[in-house]
Amino acid sequence: MAALGVNGTADWKLGDDLQLKSISAYRGRGSGQFDQGFIDAISTFAANRPFARYSLAQVKQHQYSEELQLVGRTDQLQYVAGAFYYHESAADDAQTPQTNLWNATGTGYTTNPATTPLDLGQVTIDRASRARTDSLGVFGQATWTPAALERLHLTVGGRFTKDDKQGQLSILNGVASKLSFDDSWSRFDPMVTVAYDLRDATMVYAKWGTGFKAGGANSRSLSYRAFAPEEVSAVELGLKSQFWNDRARLNVALFDARINDKQMDFFFPLSTNSTRTVSDTTNATTSGDSRGAELELVLAPIDDLTLSLNYTLTDVGAIEAPNPYVAGNPLARVLPLNAPKNAGSLAVDYRIPLGGRDLKFHLDGNWSDGFYTSELEQTLTDSSFIVNSRLSLADVPLAGFGATAEFSLWARNLLDEEHIFYKSINSTLGTYGIFNEPRTYGVEARLRF
Repeated sequence: MAALGVNGTADWKLGDDLQLKSISAYRGRGSGQFDQGFIDAISTFAANRPFARYSLAQVKQHQYSEELQLVGRTDQLQYVAGAFYYHESAADDAQTPQTNLWNATGTGYTTNPATTPLDLGQVTIDRASRARTDSLGVFGQATWTPAALERLHLTVGGRFTKDDKQGQLSILNGVASKLSFDDSWSRFDPMVTVAYDLRDATMVYAKWGTGFKAGGANSRSLSYRAFAPEEVSAVELGLKSQFWNDRARLNVALFDARINDKQMDFFFPLSTNSTRTVSDTTNATTSGDSRGAELELVLAPIDDLTLSLNYTLTDVGAIEAPNPYVAGNPLARVLPLNAPKNAGSLAVDYRIPLGGRDLKFHLDGNWSDGFYTSELEQTLTDSSFIVNSRLSLADVPLAGFGATAEFSLWARNLLDEEHIFYKSINSTLGTYGIFNEPRTYGVEARLRF
């Protein structure tokens, strides 16, 4: 993979309390995928038929953006106003040759003569797409703290966005295609926040706002039809506090969101003759509700010891969306993806000063309920509990170099816990799953000049 990225920020002070800022950025990348690690899961026997799908992809993408911000303040008002422009162009080519060949009885196989030796120049391109995006946004936000009531803060903001997108699917299933899309969407998203300082380090707040995920088209689709933006309207109530001589921090939030036109990805069921992944993105026809609570607690009971707790409770309702791979596009009732009902973490950090150096211990445990990973196959993953650790010696001086070093020994999944984080039930291929990574460990050295 090759990538290049540059960015620059320029500030102009227009007055004691007024500043103009410019943020410019460019990113470009070219990457390739060469993956044949999924053979056992998706290969089934068919007499004298090829198998062992080799997934090859070439992606090229570049983007540039420009943002202007006017930032200012008065005695009672802090504000920002600005504009944002973004352009992106991308190309994606995919080839999926099958490199092995079953015999007539399934007792053995040979290399596939049609792909041996493998010459990518002679392998059919299964999918080729080109797409571009132009997005323009104008935004503003202001926070008013009235002189008569300095503990009250009222924030009002909004953003107008216009997206223009075009794309062409020039090759589909190995043959030329004229499928394309050209669409645009405009919208305004407001936000209002009311905050009140109960004391110097304790604040309560209420927030309402809307947002969206941009529309587009799925290049893996058989139709390459456009899907609309996904919209959300959310309310949040919260408390942020710091106390016990700044040795404790407690943040609590309750949230309730309504999601409209949710973007749903349906995957075509894999079959014995499947050579590429086919998926389609549609918008749900019913609204979805997501509500829950978040808790963050950080304690420093003694110097150099920090204890952390994070917990999230999420309750997301099912929604309905048309299934593009069933005749008549009937509505499918879909439970939310990647949304465990309960998830949280515990962490312990301890530092021992050693004459200008620091010996640091870190241990964290992360747990999660099972969740769904596919709109088409509504199968819960396993629940999980993963422990990670790190031991570091930091701020080690390197004589003569004017630098310091940090040496670390780390382990991920320290207890070697095992769970399936993706499950699939397929009428042709059977039931299969993907396990999490086993215990891994390593050493690390960092230099700071």
